[in-house]
Amino acid sequence: MDITSTLGGITLNQTGRAIEAVLLLMLFYLAISLSISAVMNVYNRSIMLKER
Repeated sequence: MDITSTLGGITLNQTGRAIEAVLLLMLFYLAISLSISAVMNVYNRSIMLKER
């Protein structure tokens, strides 16, 4: 699934506002990236070697 063409393309075609559509895509990718980063951080802390 290509998020850029589905979410960005539909939003841009229906509203005609390019800046808002690009900002929406940027926020979507930022949210996905931060959530993946948070999950990987929790996983990394769980498998870290424990200090004595």
